[in-house]
Amino acid sequence: MIRKDIMKDSYPGKPRILFIALAQSTHTHAWVRLLTDYEINVRVFGIDKTEAPDNFEFPTYSFTHKYEKNNKSQNIIINSLRRLIKIFSRIFVKKYSLRYEDIEGRWLSGIINRWKPDIIHTLGLDPASFAFYRIKNEFLLSNSFKWVVTLRGGPEFALKRLLPREAKRINNVFSSCNQIIADNKINYKLACKLGLEPSKLASIGVVPGAGGVDVDELFPLRKELTSKSRTILYPKAYECPASKALPIFEALKISWGKINPCKIYMTSMMPETRMWFQSLPEYIRKSCFIEDRIQQEELINLMATSRILLIPSLSDGIPNTLYEAMAVGAFPIVSPIDTIQSIVSNEKNVLFTRNLYPKEIADALIKAMTDDALVDRAVERNIELVKKIANRKLIKLRVIEYYRSLTSKHE
Repeated sequence: MIRKDIMKDSYPGKPRILFIALAQSTHTHAWVRLLTDYEINVRVFGIDKTEAPDNFEFPTYSFTHKYEKNNKSQNIIINSLRRLIKIFSRIFVKKYSLRYEDIEGRWLSGIINRWKPDIIHTLGLDPASFAFYRIKNEFLLSNSFKWVVTLRGGPEFALKRLLPREAKRINNVFSSCNQIIADNKINYKLACKLGLEPSKLASIGVVPGAGGVDVDELFPLRKELTSKSRTILYPKAYECPASKALPIFEALKISWGKINPCKIYMTSMMPETRMWFQSLPEYIRKSCFIEDRIQQEELINLMATSRILLIPSLSDGIPNTLYEAMAVGAFPIVSPIDTIQSIVSNEKNVLFTRNLYPKEIADALIKAMTDDALVDRAVERNIELVKKIANRKLIKLRVIEYYRSLTSKHE
């Protein structure tokens, strides 16, 4: 079943933007919400069957298992995904060798041909941009729209570009799209080195991937001096190509005698890291609070009560959590990756430590938990810095003007 009540444009005659992205992602929500209360027609296509939460106010195309009449996110839904896939499997997949990707591609191409967006903006290379490149070519979509690609930092581009097969896929996107947006200058340079035409660099320049932060809204969440807190927030307690958790656990053992008493909150923990966490001494584990995944609002509130945000990594752009930490007055411990070093300095704004070196992480934890003056001075500087480089109110105006310029040129 398809929702009919939102098929009409909210702003008839105004530009149309279709975002193709992971619909459950808080980064997606934050970016799209830059267009709240602006006269532009916005829809989101949830790639890979992803679904927006109920409080997401923009129309979203999503495969789902059921149709809820009062779904607040106003999703355009195909009823009973299991039944649909089952039917396609029996009738079409065996007979015509259709895959799920074919079904999704046909659906998306139909949406584009009917709605005729002025701009299609894919958030990230994988899966959004790679999938749309395939769909655009397989279904021979016209070039009646501008295709904008957000280039994420981290392994998705910085590492995968080093693999010949992945570099070819990335270049396919670069050759087909109209504009590239990145959250740091280094990725722009790497993109051009890989083969992107400089004319495709977005005129908007460097923009935080989630659209920045509202310091006036976030900083009041901090109720006392950062140095008064004895809480450490480690929000990425998982193993992936971009970061490793085991060195963090080793660092806790090394530093414990000098950072205790403290509370440690670990979020997004996965089964593998949970297993290794259980190998920590009980006297450390009893001071830790474990969560799988928590809502963004809850994470921000937790950050606002923390002394330290611990986010060392192996590959990164500029993490949105870094901007959030600055805005709520948490002291960041990050890795000296070139993209991060382009905006912050060691001891002035953050402490640098490499992700694979437990002793370095331990030393940074000890310093950040014992040097009150260092922490409070950095927090003051970071408030001013984040207002300058990631002010959401100013970025909103830039983004709106950027989209406006694309649609006017398109006309």
